[in-house]
Amino acid sequence: MEEGVSQAEVARAHGVSSSTVQRWIKRYREQGLVGLAREERADRGHSRDLSKEEIELIEGLYLSRPRPQLTSVYRKVCRVAREQGWKEPSYDPRVSNREEVVASLGDAGT
Repeated sequence: MEEGVSQAEVARAHGVSSSTVQRWIKRYREQGLVGLAREERADRGHSRDLSKEEIELIEGLYLSRPRPQLTSVYRKVCRVAREQGWKEPSYDPRVSNREEVVASLGDAGT
């Protein structure tokens, strides 16, 4: 920007909105380079969509013996969610790692 490039051009070059560029500028002016560093989310590694009860349900179903197929766990979780009035979790069957699949049950928008 010091070289005369507009905020709109910076936004296009980085694939972000103009408001994001404005936020970057504000942070840089207030805090210097430190203000541009990404902050780690306080809730990193925790589901933002599932309640404690829903997580316990998923873990309980998945950890039972014999271990059920993930699609079976997903169907049961969706049935219980409908019965309880909870939002049904999403599920991305393209994920290959079992732990990732179980974790993905709570990730919205997948």
